Amino acid sequence: MNLDRRIETALVTHALICSGALLCHPNLKPLFAHAGDSFPTLLGRIQHGFNCRPDLVATHSQRVTPTQHPKNGNNIWVDSLVYDPDLLEYLCKKIGKERVLMGSDYPFIRFR
Repeated sequence: MNLDRRIETALVTHALICSGALLCHPNLKPLFAHAGDSFPTLLGRIQHGFNCRPDLVATHSQRVTPTQHPKNGNNIWVDSLVYDPDLLEYLCKKIGKERVLMGSDYPFIRFR
């Protein structure tokens, strides 16, 4: 697995939220594969940064916190490809079950 890709997905999601881009463009609905990669698991750290230094982390977020945005907005979508029921439950809680789409490894799936 490419670690750079997983981190880049989290950075892009974070940038879209904290820059206010998703608030300015509410019809933009990015879909992040592999359950948003590392973004959902970093959400607590991102929120902590927002709480400590909103002047640095979220200068254009219109006071919408990183944890509020996925729940209140309608423009962060992820797929369900996690292979772990506990992680899927966490993802539904943090992102919102209505914005978790079914994911698949097809055509890379291996049938026996």
